[in-house]
Amino acid sequence: MKNLKLTKIILISPPIEDFYDTDIRHQPISLSLLKASIIKNLKNLPLDVIIKDYHHGYSKKTIPWPSEFNYLKKYYEKRDQSPFSSFHQYYRFGASIDEILNDLQNLITEDCIVGFTCSFSPYY
Repeated sequence: MKNLKLTKIILISPPIEDFYDTDIRHQPISLSLLKASIIKNLKNLPLDVIIKDYHHGYSKKTIPWPSEFNYLKKYYEKRDQSPFSSFHQYYRFGASIDEILNDLQNLITEDCIVGFTCSFSPYY
């Protein structure tokens, strides 16, 4: 096996699947801080640090509720004017798996590390 030298780090903010979306909650600030820290502390290494945000800038798509939430359906049968009307539909906010794979196809090489952010445990 040949010795590989790390030349690239790709940090990914994945799409979100949820009932509603809030921009401020899902900005890839943690990835930006991580990138700055890598650049500052590993400045002697020729690293290319790339942040890919697959959440912002993409449309939302209605998707089926996860089976874990089926017990809630009886409470949110129809859209209403209450604060809970956000729970009527379940969505994917961000890029599709195919879009992500197509975008990363030429970026991911054997000399890179890929990291994902998960800012909130429900999105794990």
